[in-house]
Amino acid sequence: MNPQRWRSLSRFVALVWVVNGIGLAALAFAFMRGAFGDLTFLAAKAPAATASATLQPLPTQTATRTPLPTPTPSASPLPASPTAVQDTQTPTPSPTPSLAPTPAPRVIGHSVEGRPLQVFTFGNGPLKRLMVFGIHGGSEWNTVALGDELIAHLSQHPELIPPENTLDVLRVVNPDGLARGRGPQSRGNAHSVDLNRNWRTANWAEQWPLEGCWSGSLLNGGDGPGSEPEVIWLRRFIVAEKPEAIISYHSAALGILPGGITPYSRSVSLAESLAAVSDYPYPPIKTGCEYTGQFADWSALQGIGAVDLELTDHEHTDFDQNVLVLAAFLAWRK
Repeated sequence: MNPQRWRSLSRFVALVWVVNGIGLAALAFAFMRGAFGDLTFLAAKAPAATASATLQPLPTQTATRTPLPTPTPSASPLPASPTAVQDTQTPTPSPTPSLAPTPAPRVIGHSVEGRPLQVFTFGNGPLKRLMVFGIHGGSEWNTVALGDELIAHLSQHPELIPPENTLDVLRVVNPDGLARGRGPQSRGNAHSVDLNRNWRTANWAEQWPLEGCWSGSLLNGGDGPGSEPEVIWLRRFIVAEKPEAIISYHSAALGILPGGITPYSRSVSLAESLAAVSDYPYPPIKTGCEYTGQFADWSALQGIGAVDLELTDHEHTDFDQNVLVLAAFLAWRK
C-alpha cells in the first residue's frame, strides 16, 4: 500500500476512535449525571418522607376495655409516711383500772325453796341502816335491779358511806318469787304468801279486803304472823343488828309510806327527809287499800324509823333519784 495512503487511513481511524471516545465519554457523562441526579432526588426526598411519616397521626381506634373493679380499701392501708404509721396503728389500750371488789354477802337465811337471803354490808360505823329489796319477788323485779345497781355503785364509791354509818343491803327477800319470772304469779313466796303481810302486827290477817289493793292473784297472809321462813330470818337479823332506819322498796307510784299503823313519828321524819330530795310523793297517794301485817309497821313497833318507798313504775329503777335518797337516808338523824 502507498505509504501516503496508509498514513491517511491511520489518521482517519484515529479520528474515528477519538470521536468514538468522545461519544462514549459523553454517553458515560450523561449516564452518570442521570444516575446521580436520581440519587440526589431520592436523598432530598427521603427526610421529607420520614418527617411526614412521623407527624402523621395514628389512626383512631375504638378501644374496648373492661373496667377495672373499684379497689376495696384495705382494713389496714399502708401508711404514706412515718407520721402515718403512728396515725394508723391501733393504739395500745390503756390499762383498765381494777374495779373495787363487791363485798362478799352474808347469808342470813334461806327461802322456802332453799335460796339464800344475801346481805351486803358497807361501812362499819355505829349508826346502822338497812335497805330491803324484792319483798314481792318478780312482780316488783325492778326493786331488785335497783338493789344490784346500788350495790355496784357503793362498791366503786365506798367513800359515800360516812365513817359513822353501817349500811346493810338485802338484795331480795323473796328469791323464790323472783325465780318464777315477772308478773302476778311471782308476787308471793313458794307458799303463795305475800311476805309484806306476814308480820306480827295488831292488824295481821290471813285475808284482807281487796278494794283499792293489788289483786292480780290469790295470795294470803300466811298461816299466822311470822309463819314464813323468809320473814323469820329477816326478823332475826333485824333484832340482832338493831338498825335505826329501814327503807323497804316496792313498785309502783304510790310514793313514800311511813311505818306504823298510826304513822310512827320517826317514820314520818324519815319519809319527809327522803321526799325532800326526790320526786316520790309524800304524803303518799291513797287508794283505799287496807294494809295488814306490814313489814314497815312491824319495824315501827321496834322503834325503827321505817318506810315503804314505791318506785315510779314497774320498769325502771330510778337510779339517779335513789342515789340522792341513799345520801339522805345515811344522813338522817332523829
